[in-house]
Amino acid sequence: MNLILPRALMISAIMLFFIFAVRADDQTNQVAAAASATNAAPAVATEHSPAERSVTTNNVPATVVEQEPSVQPAATNAVPATLTGQTTPPAQPSAGAEDLSKEEMLKRLKELTDELRNVRTELNQLEAERAAEVARTNAVAAPAPLPAPSPQPAAPPPAGQPQTEEKPQVDEEQARLERERAIRSVQSSGVLLKQGSMEIEPSVTYSHYANNLIAIDGFSILPVLIIGEIESLRIERDIEQPALTWRYGILNNLQADVTPSYRFETDRYVQQIQSQPRTSTIIDDDGIADTQFGLSDQVLFEHGSVPDLILSARVTAPTGKSQFDFGSTNNIPTELAMGAGVWSVRGGVTAIKSLDPAVLILSAGYTHNLGRDFTVHQSASSNTVDNSGVTNTVNYTFPVRTTYELGDSIDYTIAIAMALNPVLAINLQIQEQITEDTYLAHIGKVQGSYMNQAYLRFGFGWALTHNSILNFSAAAGLTPDSPGLTVTLSMPIRF
Repeated sequence: MNLILPRALMISAIMLFFIFAVRADDQTNQVAAAASATNAAPAVATEHSPAERSVTTNNVPATVVEQEPSVQPAATNAVPATLTGQTTPPAQPSAGAEDLSKEEMLKRLKELTDELRNVRTELNQLEAERAAEVARTNAVAAPAPLPAPSPQPAAPPPAGQPQTEEKPQVDEEQARLERERAIRSVQSSGVLLKQGSMEIEPSVTYSHYANNLIAIDGFSILPVLIIGEIESLRIERDIEQPALTWRYGILNNLQADVTPSYRFETDRYVQQIQSQPRTSTIIDDDGIADTQFGLSDQVLFEHGSVPDLILSARVTAPTGKSQFDFGSTNNIPTELAMGAGVWSVRGGVTAIKSLDPAVLILSAGYTHNLGRDFTVHQSASSNTVDNSGVTNTVNYTFPVRTTYELGDSIDYTIAIAMALNPVLAINLQIQEQITEDTYLAHIGKVQGSYMNQAYLRFGFGWALTHNSILNFSAAAGLTPDSPGLTVTLSMPIRF
């Protein structure tokens, strides 16, 4: 294009030059013809007769046009024309030569016009090609969609272009990370691992229980007046339970996990009988707790009004010692149970929905506890009469084979989490678990075995690195069966 513009200007200048030259030549010829006619009329009048003079005077143009100029031979007559009284008209250019010059000029002007037209066509084509090139450049410079499953570093933009095209991609990736960290601050299993990925989550949980039990051996006359013996028992329990969870991505939407744990427990029993001094007993124990095995599968992915949906199954193995392994003295155990003593199976579902800027998490589950057969020693008494007629009461025990049927339970969690910035997320949860009564086959229901545990939990997640998060939560019990305080600290690390 840089060469075409000068060519067009040069051709235009040449055309203007020829146009002005043709017009100037026409004006010159007209002036010369008028001057010849003026000079020829007196010369004819002096040379010819009166009759010829009248004809010449009345037909000046005809004389000028039809009479050819004659050249007198200078060698024969050396006398000047002025001495003879005859004037020689000036030489005029040939009409044929003049017409030929005009035709050549017009032909050249036409050629220049055609060439200028061709230059203009080429210029339009170059402008169209440049517009197409600009469109292709803009299409290449447009931001690329978010790569999946793992983003790759984008190529540097062409020289001279600002690096602002990557901002939408960066914002989308940051929003995805914030959502993931908000979910993992509530439960790490809410974001499943990719195939072949692994995660290790060390954690420790502290719980504090405090219950007051009052037994009355007597009767009441009025609601505030009790006659008889009153026995009170206060139980305080502190539990520290470290655990190590290992998760592995079998498929992109299928994850397996296993959680072994260890348990430290301290129980304090303060017993007060109305007519006796207060007694206190402290029992410390520790050991391996029950081990959990889980499997999670994501069946739905969030789009529109449809949330993420994760199905889970979990099995708890009785790897810790239980109340079946030891006895008790005066309703106070000699050892402490580290596990439930039975196998259990839990099925659950978790729904996760983004409500910008928050994430809503709903989960529910049902746990079925399998029975366990064991032998108990049941007390009985009988009366006998001896030969003297005295009645004697004999107390004895006998073994009874029974089945321990721990009550099934249902649980649910309602949580809302929100990322405050790329590294910090907070959450608020309400949890409740209801456990039905426990039964002993052929004996009956175990009194006081029905439990309703509910918590109000607050927590936060702090992203230490791209693959590790520090989670902290504190829960307050809302029912008498719940721990008064539960604190959990965990740090899932992905590999």
